[in-house]
Amino acid sequence: MTKYCTKCGAANTDDARFCSACGNPLTLTSQQGGSWGGQPQGQAPSQPQPAQPTQYQPPPQAYQQSRAERALNIFTKNLGLILPVLILFIADLIVGAIVGAIVLITVLHGVLTAGSVVYTPIFFGGAFAFVFGPVFWLLTGIFLSIVVVEARNAASSQGYSLSQAWGEVRSRLSDAIIMAVVLGVVNTLLGIIPFIGWLLESLFFAYIVVAETLMFTQNSSAPTALSRAVEWVRSMANSDALTLVVLIVASILSEIPILNFFTIPYAALITLVYLFDNGVQRFTPSTTPMTQPTPPPPPTM
Repeated sequence: MTKYCTKCGAANTDDARFCSACGNPLTLTSQQGGSWGGQPQGQAPSQPQPAQPTQYQPPPQAYQQSRAERALNIFTKNLGLILPVLILFIADLIVGAIVGAIVLITVLHGVLTAGSVVYTPIFFGGAFAFVFGPVFWLLTGIFLSIVVVEARNAASSQGYSLSQAWGEVRSRLSDAIIMAVVLGVVNTLLGIIPFIGWLLESLFFAYIVVAETLMFTQNSSAPTALSRAVEWVRSMANSDALTLVVLIVASILSEIPILNFFTIPYAALITLVYLFDNGVQRFTPSTTPMTQPTPPPPPTM
């Protein structure tokens, strides 16, 4: 009588206890029908079915946050970044009230010829814009520089304070004033354009934010930062359009008082996150600036 191994199917003698081919134990599993090793006597066991290969399932990839989300996370942990914008808002109110009061007193004291109903509003508005406009843009440029310095430190996980940021901006006040003058002159000219002037102003503000961040991360001069900002905006449009869109939306919302407490620091943060991801040195005054990296090339299609 021949017994067959249930594992490999090899034939063995009737008195064998182990398979001569693979060593598998040969035991009587059922007394009925003289079945040894789970197979009827005299029948070769069916060949074992090969195991089906298991399809490889790669582990789920960790969720990668977008730059917009990372910038938002940094901002929510550093809400003190709104303080410079809040101070700017209060300063604008004070300066506007002073300038308006001076112009109004001048009008009421009859300095104008005949106190014309037609020319008085024109004079009032023109004098207010002529005096208040430069002061407004100067304050805006300086406080934007302060916001960028604080945002740079927050994005680099460093401590920041209003006094420290103002000290750094004051040491580079000429560059900050150049940025303020460029911002003021261009925005004044764009504001003349009907219907789309406000949109063009917002787009230019986004460009200025990029230039400011380059100026205070690469320790470059204002003219150099303004020049290189064009390259970085083009690079951002080619490599990460979502970040550029979010930056533009934040810049548009920065035209709205109170809301700009949040959108101006956020615009600086999302720009900094993009620059840091693309190799810009996290320069601080206590470190030596690295050689300015070139923007990443546009992705090949």
